[in-house]
Amino acid sequence: MGGPCYVENDSESTSGSSSSCIGCTRRKKLGPPCTDNFQVRRFEFEGEMWYSVEQCYQAMKYTSKDDARKKMLEATPYAGESDSSYGNRVWRLGQQHDISTRKWESQKVQIMYSINCAKYAQNPDLQQELLTTGKLEITGAPSTWQWSYWNGWIQTQIREELRTDLGGSKSALGSYFLEHASLP
Repeated sequence: MGGPCYVENDSESTSGSSSSCIGCTRRKKLGPPCTDNFQVRRFEFEGEMWYSVEQCYQAMKYTSKDDARKKMLEATPYAGESDSSYGNRVWRLGQQHDISTRKWESQKVQIMYSINCAKYAQNPDLQQELLTTGKLEITGAPSTWQWSYWNGWIQTQIREELRTDLGGSKSALGSYFLEHASLP
């Protein structure tokens, strides 16, 4: 399940020592909109156009011939609908049917990572937005299953790949996307 991630850093203790000191407190603030799987931002994945990471992720639970997947693909944002409302709506749609994709449980984190890579590879402004988090720790918002951990991990991993690739002419995400967009 989506929702925005948080960025965390150490704040200085009352003694005024450095930010890596013992006794520091953790400060958490809302991360940039790009860290939210509910964010409405068009991108292509597996030959289809999607409105959000959450919509695409929920659809991937089903085979391409499954009616549930077709319903997910047809779920477009309503006029004036917030990203959060749309994300919750497609999340609920994804819970209404039995999962038909084989080995879903063993692949779902990799699928979420690949979908996020596709979103970032096709939206360079979101890459820049993610990079504004610097080296701050990214954690997922409270969620279902273990997504609080995995959503933060995915955003952090993508940010590090972007940072590593800053000097190159070809995006690491673009390369990854081209190699892994079609999942088994």
